[in-house]
Amino acid sequence: MEATHFIELVISDPWEWQTEHGPGPLAAEIVDRNEDYALVQLVKPVTFRDRKVEFLVATPRHRGHGWNELMKGDPVPANFAFAKTAKEWQTQATGHGVDLVGAMQTAGTSNTTPSGVT
Repeated sequence: MEATHFIELVISDPWEWQTEHGPGPLAAEIVDRNEDYALVQLVKPVTFRDRKVEFLVATPRHRGHGWNELMKGDPVPANFAFAKTAKEWQTQATGHGVDLVGAMQTAGTSNTTPSGVT
């Protein structure tokens, strides 16, 4: 990915996320990426389970349906892990498993207005 891209996130699990933050989508930006993972920064950080959430490490859930499909505007099922900061994000979040499950798609391709966008 040659530049940053704005995306929208919808979190479906755990269900407490939607209770606290609504169905979404949340506005976010891909700020770094490797072949398997992307560092995603929420446009407007949120608090979940007494933790500030600003950065997430995203990974497509299904092989063969990932970054290329996302850039085409297709929704992509994804797993998300919390990252404390943007530094060393690949080791911070990828070592402890999945925190959130949902989907991501290119901003402006859903039928709803993302949270965090004014």
